[in-house]
Amino acid sequence: PSINESGFVPTERIEQRERRVGDQVVERETTWSINPTGRGRWSVLEQRVLTRAIAGGSAEAVELVHRPDSSGNLVQSERIVSREWAVGGQAFHTDEIYRRDINNGGSMTRQPVNQVAIVQTTLSEGGLDTARTVSERVGDRLQVIESTVERSRPDGRGGLVVEQEVQRSVVDGHFHIVATGRRRESP
Repeated sequence: PSINESGFVPTERIEQRERRVGDQVVERETTWSINPTGRGRWSVLEQRVLTRAIAGGSAEAVELVHRPDSSGNLVQSERIVSREWAVGGQAFHTDEIYRRDINNGGSMTRQPVNQVAIVQTTLSEGGLDTARTVSERVGDRLQVIESTVERSRPDGRGGLVVEQEVQRSVVDGHFHIVATGRRRESP
């Protein structure tokens, strides 16, 4: 309900615009705003602008993320570079995340601070193996901090059996299993 009990009023708004070429999104702008009091004073919390290029079976996207600084002005706070490609029975996807470096006058980092890499392998019997690694910058290199392996296999009844294992690096630098699971997916 609204503050003055007159009914419901919007307090959050997401606006999205896309430009497509054929069935592919090549540009997208998304703006997330809030109006916490319901009195019509909208404040932008985040604006994302995605530009995507597709050529020769691969795709590359650059997403610029803007957020308000301490003065309320929108400034670029993050850049995400995504790449997708396929070779043989494998599909590859990487996301490299660049952020503002407080130790370098607030400019964007030249090297990614995080990276997510996904490799999917299509198996001959109809299954799929997916390996996902999350890396974080430590000094001058990226270090893997999480590894997830998911295996899906046909169950013989038209569905799938999906097994997953998640490992994380903890304080001692060794990987430990933090989650395992098995589920059935129906057709």
